[in-house]
Amino acid sequence: MTKDVTVAELEADLAHHLKDAGDGVTIRVLDGGKLIAQIVSPQDDRELFRLPDPSLGPLGEWKPPSLGLDWDPVPDLIAERDRYR
Repeated sequence: MTKDVTVAELEADLAHHLKDAGDGVTIRVLDGGKLIAQIVSPQDDRELFRLPDPSLGPLGEWKPPSLGLDWDPVPDLIAERDRYR
């Protein structure tokens, strides 16, 4: 569920709105009809910032599936960049 509040409404009853956010309500803070902030519950926060799939192994060993390279392209990319500077 989402609830829109103005900055003035948020200031007037912050504790109530934070309780609502803790209960899973997304609070959208509006200023002059424009969205300026969102308050989400910690459960929703996990949806915003997804962690890598642990089945892919440690992050240091992960390679983008679309590349599948067995070599490090960074030195070559840096050399290519520097060639045209």
